[in-house]
Amino acid sequence: MGNSTEPPWPKEGIGQILIHGVDMKNNTANQTRLLALAERMVALGYWQFEIASRKITWSDEVFRIHGLPRGNVEPDYAQLLELYHPQDREVLANLVDRALRTGEGYDFEARVFRPDGAMRHVIAMAECLRNANGEVESLYGVFQDVTDRNQSERFVRTLTANIPAMVGYWDPSLRCCYANEKYREWFGRTPQQMTGITMPELMGDDLFRRNEPYVRAALAGSPQRFERTLTKPGGESGHTLAQYIPDIDHHGQVLGFYVLVTDVTELKETQLQLEKSNLALRGALERARTR
Repeated sequence: MGNSTEPPWPKEGIGQILIHGVDMKNNTANQTRLLALAERMVALGYWQFEIASRKITWSDEVFRIHGLPRGNVEPDYAQLLELYHPQDREVLANLVDRALRTGEGYDFEARVFRPDGAMRHVIAMAECLRNANGEVESLYGVFQDVTDRNQSERFVRTLTANIPAMVGYWDPSLRCCYANEKYREWFGRTPQQMTGITMPELMGDDLFRRNEPYVRAALAGSPQRFERTLTKPGGESGHTLAQYIPDIDHHGQVLGFYVLVTDVTELKETQLQLEKSNLALRGALERARTR
Protein backbone atom coordinates (compact mmCIF):
# COMPACT_ATOMS: atom_id res chain seq x y z
CA MET A 1 0.00 0.00 0.00
CA GLY A 2 2.99 2.31 0.46
CA ASN A 3 3.06 5.80 1.96
CA SER A 4 1.30 7.67 -0.85
CA THR A 5 -1.76 9.71 -0.05
CA GLU A 6 -3.00 9.36 -3.63
CA PRO A 7 -5.10 6.38 -4.80
CA PRO A 8 -3.14 3.89 -6.95
CA TRP A 9 -5.04 4.91 -10.11
CA PRO A 10 -4.53 8.08 -12.17
CA LYS A 11 -6.74 11.07 -11.45
CA GLU A 12 -8.64 10.47 -14.69
CA GLY A 13 -10.11 7.32 -13.13
CA ILE A 14 -9.62 3.63 -12.49
CA GLY A 15 -10.29 3.02 -16.17
CA GLN A 16 -6.71 4.18 -16.85
CA ILE A 17 -5.62 0.86 -15.40
CA LEU A 18 -7.80 -0.95 -17.93
CA ILE A 19 -6.59 1.11 -20.91
CA HIS A 20 -2.91 1.31 -19.95
CA GLY A 21 -0.85 0.93 -23.09
CA VAL A 22 -3.75 1.73 -25.43
CA ASP A 23 -3.11 4.73 -27.70
CA MET A 24 -6.01 7.07 -27.06
CA LYS A 25 -4.13 10.07 -28.50
CA ASN A 26 -4.45 11.81 -25.12
CA ASN A 27 -8.16 12.16 -25.79
CA THR A 28 -9.63 12.53 -22.30
CA ALA A 29 -13.18 12.29 -23.62
CA ASN A 30 -12.42 8.93 -25.23
CA GLN A 31 -10.74 7.73 -22.05
CA THR A 32 -13.74 8.76 -19.98
CA ARG A 33 -16.13 6.93 -22.32
CA LEU A 34 -13.93 3.84 -22.21
CA LEU A 35 -13.90 3.99 -18.42
CA ALA A 36 -17.69 4.23 -18.30
CA LEU A 37 -18.01 1.35 -20.76
CA ALA A 38 -15.63 -0.82 -18.75
CA GLU A 39 -17.49 -0.07 -15.52
CA ARG A 40 -20.89 -0.85 -17.02
CA MET A 41 -19.66 -4.06 -18.61
CA VAL A 42 -18.66 -5.61 -15.29
CA ALA A 43 -21.00 -3.56 -13.03
CA LEU A 44 -17.97 -2.40 -11.07
CA GLY A 45 -17.16 1.09 -9.85
CA TYR A 46 -14.57 2.69 -7.60
CA TRP A 47 -14.72 4.91 -4.55
CA GLN A 48 -12.59 6.77 -2.00
CA PHE A 49 -13.20 7.83 1.60
CA GLU A 50 -10.98 10.61 2.97
CA ILE A 51 -10.74 10.24 6.73
CA ALA A 52 -10.00 13.83 7.82
CA SER A 53 -12.71 15.48 5.72
CA ARG A 54 -15.05 12.43 5.81
CA LYS A 55 -15.50 13.07 2.10
CA ILE A 56 -16.71 10.19 -0.06
CA THR A 57 -16.04 10.08 -3.80
CA TRP A 58 -17.92 7.73 -6.13
CA SER A 59 -17.46 6.82 -9.77
CA ASP A 60 -20.47 6.86 -12.10
CA GLU A 61 -21.04 3.13 -11.73
CA VAL A 62 -21.30 3.32 -7.94
CA PHE A 63 -24.06 5.90 -8.38
CA ARG A 64 -25.80 3.58 -10.85
CA ILE A 65 -25.55 0.57 -8.54
CA HIS A 66 -27.20 2.60 -5.78
CA GLY A 67 -29.93 3.76 -8.17
CA LEU A 68 -28.92 7.41 -7.81
CA PRO A 69 -28.47 9.99 -10.61
CA ARG A 70 -24.88 10.95 -11.33
CA GLY A 71 -25.64 14.59 -10.62
CA ASN A 72 -26.33 13.79 -6.98
CA VAL A 73 -23.84 14.69 -4.29
CA GLU A 74 -22.17 11.68 -2.71
CA PRO A 75 -23.68 10.85 0.69
CA ASP A 76 -21.73 11.47 3.86
CA TYR A 77 -20.58 8.51 5.93
CA ALA A 78 -23.69 8.40 8.13
CA GLN A 79 -25.98 8.58 5.09
CA LEU A 80 -23.93 5.90 3.37
CA LEU A 81 -24.44 3.45 6.22
CA GLU A 82 -28.20 4.01 6.00
CA LEU A 83 -28.18 2.63 2.45
CA TYR A 84 -27.15 -0.78 3.75
CA HIS A 85 -29.28 -3.59 5.14
CA PRO A 86 -29.32 -3.20 8.96
CA GLN A 87 -27.38 -6.43 9.48
CA ASP A 88 -24.73 -5.43 6.94
CA ARG A 89 -24.58 -1.84 8.18
CA GLU A 90 -23.02 -2.93 11.47
CA VAL A 91 -20.56 -5.21 9.69
CA LEU A 92 -19.43 -2.40 7.40
CA ALA A 93 -19.02 0.07 10.28
CA ASN A 94 -16.88 -2.47 12.16
CA LEU A 95 -14.75 -3.16 9.08
CA VAL A 96 -14.15 0.55 8.49
CA ASP A 97 -13.23 1.06 12.16
CA ARG A 98 -10.81 -1.83 11.99
CA ALA A 99 -9.26 -0.51 8.78
CA LEU A 100 -8.67 2.88 10.37
CA ARG A 101 -7.07 1.31 13.46
CA THR A 102 -4.94 -1.35 11.80
CA GLY A 103 -4.56 -0.34 8.14
CA GLU A 104 -6.07 -3.68 7.13
CA GLY A 105 -8.37 -3.65 4.12
CA TYR A 106 -11.56 -5.66 3.77
CA ASP A 107 -13.65 -7.62 1.32
CA PHE A 108 -17.27 -8.45 2.07
CA GLU A 109 -20.63 -9.03 0.45
CA ALA A 110 -23.55 -6.87 1.48
CA ARG A 111 -27.06 -5.73 0.61
CA VAL A 112 -27.90 -2.14 -0.29
CA PHE A 113 -31.26 -0.53 -0.89
CA ARG A 114 -32.07 1.80 -3.76
CA PRO A 115 -34.47 4.73 -3.35
CA ASP A 116 -37.27 2.67 -4.94
CA GLY A 117 -36.80 -0.05 -2.31
CA ALA A 118 -35.06 -2.54 -4.61
CA MET A 119 -32.30 -4.48 -2.91
CA ARG A 120 -28.98 -5.13 -4.64
CA HIS A 121 -26.27 -7.57 -3.61
CA VAL A 122 -22.81 -6.03 -3.81
CA ILE A 123 -19.20 -6.86 -3.09
CA ALA A 124 -17.15 -4.07 -1.51
CA MET A 125 -13.36 -4.26 -1.40
CA ALA A 126 -11.14 -1.71 0.33
CA GLU A 127 -7.48 -0.93 0.89
CA CYS A 128 -5.84 1.74 3.03
CA LEU A 129 -3.65 4.67 1.99
CA ARG A 130 -1.12 5.90 4.55
CA ASN A 131 0.74 9.18 4.90
CA ALA A 132 4.48 9.57 5.47
CA ASN A 133 3.98 8.85 9.17
CA GLY A 134 2.24 5.56 8.43
CA GLU A 135 -1.17 6.85 9.49
CA VAL A 136 -4.25 5.82 7.50
CA GLU A 137 -5.45 8.88 5.61
CA SER A 138 -8.05 7.36 3.33
CA LEU A 139 -9.73 4.20 2.16
CA TYR A 140 -10.19 3.37 -1.50
CA GLY A 141 -11.65 0.41 -3.27
CA VAL A 142 -14.03 -1.11 -5.74
CA PHE A 143 -17.75 -1.82 -5.56
CA GLN A 144 -19.47 -4.44 -7.71
CA ASP A 145 -23.11 -5.34 -8.24
CA VAL A 146 -23.39 -9.16 -8.10
CA THR A 147 -27.19 -9.37 -7.83
CA ASP A 148 -27.73 -11.08 -11.19
CA ARG A 149 -24.81 -13.45 -10.63
CA ASN A 150 -26.12 -14.41 -7.19
CA GLN A 151 -29.59 -15.05 -8.57
CA SER A 152 -28.17 -17.29 -11.29
CA GLU A 153 -26.01 -19.18 -8.80
CA ARG A 154 -28.94 -19.59 -6.41
CA PHE A 155 -31.11 -20.92 -9.24
CA VAL A 156 -28.44 -23.46 -10.22
CA ARG A 157 -27.84 -24.52 -6.59
CA THR A 158 -31.54 -24.95 -5.92
CA LEU A 159 -32.09 -26.88 -9.14
CA THR A 160 -29.11 -29.22 -8.77
CA ALA A 161 -29.84 -29.81 -5.08
CA ASN A 162 -33.40 -30.95 -5.76
CA ILE A 163 -33.22 -32.62 -9.17
CA PRO A 164 -33.55 -36.43 -8.78
CA ALA A 165 -30.29 -37.10 -10.60
CA MET A 166 -26.53 -36.91 -10.20
CA VAL A 167 -25.16 -33.67 -11.66
CA GLY A 168 -21.47 -32.91 -12.11
CA TYR A 169 -18.93 -31.01 -14.13
CA TRP A 170 -15.50 -32.23 -15.23
CA ASP A 171 -12.72 -30.17 -16.79
CA PRO A 172 -10.50 -31.35 -19.69
CA SER A 173 -7.97 -32.80 -17.24
CA LEU A 174 -10.83 -34.93 -15.85
CA ARG A 175 -10.88 -33.24 -12.47
CA CYS A 176 -14.23 -32.72 -10.77
CA CYS A 177 -15.21 -29.06 -10.56
CA TYR A 178 -18.73 -29.65 -9.23
CA ALA A 179 -20.84 -32.52 -7.93
CA ASN A 180 -24.29 -32.21 -6.39
CA GLU A 181 -25.33 -34.05 -3.25
CA LYS A 182 -26.78 -37.08 -5.05
CA TYR A 183 -23.57 -37.48 -7.02
CA ARG A 184 -21.53 -37.40 -3.80
CA GLU A 185 -23.89 -39.77 -2.01
CA TRP A 186 -23.70 -42.35 -4.80
CA PHE A 187 -19.91 -42.51 -4.55
CA GLY A 188 -19.81 -42.04 -0.77
CA ARG A 189 -17.71 -38.85 -0.89
CA THR A 190 -17.77 -35.56 1.00
CA PRO A 191 -17.79 -32.22 -0.87
CA GLN A 192 -14.12 -31.77 0.04
CA GLN A 193 -13.25 -35.22 -1.30
CA MET A 194 -15.09 -34.63 -4.56
CA THR A 195 -13.57 -31.26 -5.41
CA GLY A 196 -10.53 -31.81 -7.59
CA ILE A 197 -10.70 -35.60 -7.61
CA THR A 198 -9.89 -37.19 -10.96
CA MET A 199 -12.42 -39.37 -12.73
CA PRO A 200 -10.16 -42.48 -12.62
CA GLU A 201 -9.72 -41.97 -8.86
CA LEU A 202 -13.45 -41.69 -8.32
CA MET A 203 -14.58 -44.51 -10.60
CA GLY A 204 -11.70 -46.93 -10.27
CA ASP A 205 -9.70 -48.31 -13.18
CA ASP A 206 -12.28 -50.83 -14.44
CA LEU A 207 -15.29 -48.50 -14.58
CA PHE A 208 -13.21 -45.66 -15.97
CA ARG A 209 -11.91 -47.84 -18.81
CA ARG A 210 -15.48 -48.71 -19.74
CA ASN A 211 -16.55 -45.05 -19.62
CA GLU A 212 -13.43 -43.57 -21.19
CA PRO A 213 -14.65 -43.76 -24.83
CA TYR A 214 -17.71 -41.71 -23.87
CA VAL A 215 -15.52 -39.25 -21.94
CA ARG A 216 -13.15 -38.74 -24.87
CA ALA A 217 -16.06 -38.31 -27.26
CA ALA A 218 -17.61 -35.66 -24.98
CA LEU A 219 -14.30 -33.80 -24.79
CA ALA A 220 -14.21 -33.92 -28.57
CA GLY A 221 -17.55 -32.10 -28.60
CA SER A 222 -19.95 -35.00 -29.12
CA PRO A 223 -22.83 -35.48 -26.61
CA GLN A 224 -23.00 -38.98 -25.15
CA ARG A 225 -25.84 -41.06 -23.76
CA PHE A 226 -25.49 -44.60 -22.39
CA GLU A 227 -26.68 -47.00 -19.71
CA ARG A 228 -24.48 -48.43 -17.01
CA THR A 229 -24.82 -50.75 -14.01
CA LEU A 230 -22.86 -49.39 -11.07
CA THR A 231 -22.00 -50.72 -7.63
CA LYS A 232 -22.59 -48.29 -4.79
CA PRO A 233 -20.16 -48.00 -1.84
CA GLY A 234 -22.60 -50.07 0.24
CA GLY A 235 -22.26 -52.98 -2.19
CA GLU A 236 -25.71 -52.81 -3.80
CA SER A 237 -26.00 -52.49 -7.55
CA GLY A 238 -27.88 -49.76 -9.37
CA HIS A 239 -28.84 -49.09 -12.97
CA THR A 240 -28.12 -45.64 -14.38
CA LEU A 241 -28.73 -43.63 -17.52
CA ALA A 242 -25.76 -41.33 -18.10
CA GLN A 243 -25.42 -38.26 -20.31
CA TYR A 244 -22.15 -36.44 -20.99
CA ILE A 245 -22.86 -32.96 -22.36
CA PRO A 246 -19.91 -30.96 -23.77
CA ASP A 247 -19.40 -27.42 -22.50
CA ILE A 248 -18.50 -25.55 -25.69
CA ASP A 249 -17.72 -21.82 -25.77
CA HIS A 250 -18.60 -19.44 -28.61
CA HIS A 251 -15.22 -20.15 -30.23
CA GLY A 252 -16.05 -23.84 -30.48
CA GLN A 253 -13.55 -24.85 -27.78
CA VAL A 254 -14.59 -27.59 -25.37
CA LEU A 255 -14.04 -26.33 -21.81
CA GLY A 256 -15.15 -29.53 -20.10
CA PHE A 257 -18.38 -31.50 -19.90
CA TYR A 258 -21.48 -31.75 -17.76
CA VAL A 259 -22.59 -35.08 -16.35
CA LEU A 260 -26.24 -35.98 -15.78
CA VAL A 261 -26.77 -39.45 -14.36
CA THR A 262 -30.25 -40.68 -13.53
CA ASP A 263 -30.82 -43.64 -11.23
CA VAL A 264 -33.20 -45.86 -13.23
CA THR A 265 -32.89 -48.91 -10.97
CA GLU A 266 -36.61 -49.13 -10.18
CA LEU A 267 -37.54 -48.57 -13.80
CA LYS A 268 -35.01 -51.16 -14.97
CA GLU A 269 -36.17 -53.73 -12.42
CA THR A 270 -39.77 -53.12 -13.41
CA GLN A 271 -38.79 -53.54 -17.05
CA LEU A 272 -36.96 -56.79 -16.29
CA GLN A 273 -39.91 -58.06 -14.26
CA LEU A 274 -42.24 -57.17 -17.14
CA GLU A 275 -39.99 -59.02 -19.58
CA LYS A 276 -40.04 -62.08 -17.29
CA SER A 277 -43.82 -61.91 -17.06
CA ASN A 278 -44.13 -61.60 -20.84
CA LEU A 279 -41.77 -64.54 -21.30
CA ALA A 280 -43.77 -66.64 -18.85
CA LEU A 281 -47.02 -65.66 -20.60
CA ARG A 282 -45.64 -66.62 -24.01
CA GLY A 283 -44.50 -69.94 -22.58
CA ALA A 284 -47.95 -70.62 -21.16
CA LEU A 285 -49.59 -69.78 -24.49
CA GLU A 286 -47.21 -72.11 -26.36
CA ARG A 287 -47.97 -74.95 -23.96
CA ALA A 288 -51.72 -74.32 -24.32
CA ARG A 289 -51.48 -74.60 -28.13
CA THR A 290 -49.67 -77.92 -27.99
CA ARG A 291 -52.29 -79.63 -25.86
